[in-house]
Amino acid sequence: MWAFQAKGMTQSGLTSAIIKSSVPKNFRTTHWVGVAKRARIIYYSPERVTGAELPGMT
Repeated sequence: MWAFQAKGMTQSGLTSAIIKSSVPKNFRTTHWVGVAKRARIIYYSPERVTGAELPGMT
């Protein structure tokens, strides 16, 4: 993101108290906020494990 900021492609003004309290300083500036949510895929063999043995996964 710093490259976009250096080229003037971002806008300053992120001053939200919620962002400041929720996002660590190294993941935000007044120009951008780093936010990611990652999905994890878990494979299992239905011949070896039943869905009941994986609570919350099926």
